[in-house]
Amino acid sequence: MSDTYEVLYNRILDATATLNMPIKIFVMVIVVRFSTKEMRSFSLLLLNGLFWNFMANFIFVFLHLYPMYPAECFRADGLAALVSESETFGHVMFCVLFFCIINCILALSLTFPYRYMIFAHPIMVAYFKRHRVVAFCFGVHVLTTAILVFLYLFWVVPSADYPIKEELLERGTLFCFKPYGPDKDHVLLMFLLFLLQALVIGLGSTFLLLFSIRRASLVGDNVYLQGHHRILWALIWITCIPLFFGMIPLVSALVTAMNPHIPYAKPICMVCIVLIANHGTVYAIALIIAIKPYRIAVHQLLRCMLKTNVVSGLILSG
Repeated sequence: MSDTYEVLYNRILDATATLNMPIKIFVMVIVVRFSTKEMRSFSLLLLNGLFWNFMANFIFVFLHLYPMYPAECFRADGLAALVSESETFGHVMFCVLFFCIINCILALSLTFPYRYMIFAHPIMVAYFKRHRVVAFCFGVHVLTTAILVFLYLFWVVPSADYPIKEELLERGTLFCFKPYGPDKDHVLLMFLLFLLQALVIGLGSTFLLLFSIRRASLVGDNVYLQGHHRILWALIWITCIPLFFGMIPLVSALVTAMNPHIPYAKPICMVCIVLIANHGTVYAIALIIAIKPYRIAVHQLLRCMLKTNVVSGLILSG
């Protein structure tokens, strides 16, 4: 790939960082400030996902991953290359990014079982107090992340010890992984299983909730059921964004890492990285549009801003 595409790729990631960070902060403030009392527990789950997505974007501000396929290596571009040329620094930044992505996926997948449990088993949910639910989610985050990061560390190889020397066409701020062997297979397959499990949890909980709503509609309060219908479809809508703009590119990038010799592996991986870096902003905007209290709050804020601008303009013209 020519230097022109490298420059374009880095400028797109720079623009992404400039645009995404303020939007994420704004949406998190809206969720914290304007969640209704009935939404408190649900908003904590949403905020959990937004936080980890924000942290991943924060890493993308400094680290631009440039794949060096067919070598199983990446070059650390962006501000990270200016801060340090250490290979260890590149691995640490990439590992932290990996950590944030794992927790973001977990946070999104946990919203579906919660909504199903609160509808189908409210007595059981009332027994499990909020601090117990938070402790359970925290345990899931820690255990899953620890397993995947542990496997990741075994996949790492120093660039000086990279076994296929002819694939290393350049030196610099590179950090490499074992191009073959069980260590590579273990971490990539485990991560693929993790993505599949998150998808099954989300879809399974959605189907169970749809079935419960349909069954309860024969004898239940229509207003109550309509409220859950609205929340369910809002949840499906806001999760389709990370599914199509996050998970599918993530799986595609994973496939290129499994076999970096496939045709166009490098440009495919670069496009996937750009999509992954941007999907969180689309998700945050969809969150505001889909959930009524947040939509009303933003609408009122915009009206106040426009009204203030109009008044200021009239005063100046007067």
